[in-house]
Amino acid sequence: MKINNIIKIIKEYGISWCFYRVIYVLKIKFLNINDNSWKLFEQKTHIERLNVFDIDIKSLEKFFEKLETKYKNEILEKANKAINGKIYAFSKNILDYGNPIKWNFNPITQKEIDNNKMWFKIPDFNNEIGDIKLIWEMSRFCHLYLFSRAYIISKDIKYYKAFSEQIKQWNIYNRYPYGPNYKCGQESAIRMINILMNYAVFKNYNLTNSEDEKNVQEIVEKSYKKLLSNFFYAEKCVKNNHTISELMGLIIGAWCENNSNRIDKYYKKLVKQLQIQFKEDGGYIQYSFNYQRLVFQLLEILFKIEKKLDIKIEDTTKKIIYKSVMQLYQLQSDNGYLPNYGSNDGALIIPVTCADYRDFSPTIRYTICSYN
Repeated sequence: MKINNIIKIIKEYGISWCFYRVIYVLKIKFLNINDNSWKLFEQKTHIERLNVFDIDIKSLEKFFEKLETKYKNEILEKANKAINGKIYAFSKNILDYGNPIKWNFNPITQKEIDNNKMWFKIPDFNNEIGDIKLIWEMSRFCHLYLFSRAYIISKDIKYYKAFSEQIKQWNIYNRYPYGPNYKCGQESAIRMINILMNYAVFKNYNLTNSEDEKNVQEIVEKSYKKLLSNFFYAEKCVKNNHTISELMGLIIGAWCENNSNRIDKYYKKLVKQLQIQFKEDGGYIQYSFNYQRLVFQLLEILFKIEKKLDIKIEDTTKKIIYKSVMQLYQLQSDNGYLPNYGSNDGALIIPVTCADYRDFSPTIRYTICSYN
């Protein structure tokens, strides 16, 4: 790299960012030299509990009883497709990951990433395989909400069985730290949240068994280890919705391992990131309404489990979030849509309403009620 280019990067990103970026690059090079070197970065943990989410099943059943038939049928139709590996990826297009599901498969290019490669040996970009986000999408497990909602509506046991079988197969297929699904900390965090939330639904119905518990525990532990071993990069170099996602994963993982010190540590880091990432007028650092909503959804989780975490969300933090969500409230149209402002990859990590993807009103309403 030419000296002039290096100077430009330092001026744009700062010395601190450049320093930690170099450290991360050196770490990846070191990992590639010795396949066993990844163990040096591992932190010890053991998952002791999984019931971080308390689900009010009776309220959900009352809600779905009143839901219009067309919406019920839409949920059932999408859930049936998801059983067979066909999901609405990026909130829009149906992509077929096969049945049984290929967890390392890009359904657009029809190519697979070698699942026996360690995550750090898999390149960020591969022209033949295509965008790795297409591989990650299935392993986010956003479609599990379809199984939970479909079961609440129909009480058909096949939706629980689909949940159980898919987490079992994912756990078998994705050995830590191998394959593309351990390459990104944010993906690990989203996966943990979605599996734990839907596990809580089926457990409330007394459907889950010891094998389900074992599989969920192992997935959470492996995903949490990924976050612990590599968070410094998201904290020091990324500083956007990825950082917030990873911090929520770290907080939930810390609760699951019954580690109050880590809960406190990562909650303080989360508060600091919120102060960094949200601007005085309520704007978000990524200049994207979609990513702004993604952060709100993560913070809705924090509000939901505040008491269980034994933390108190400070008024200063609430003020930051309230100001930002009111910005979106003022900008939305009558149908809940906002201008398609900034980067938009179709992410809706907790799809629990029948509203259109472009409709921000459910997230806006809940966030205003939570932080007002």
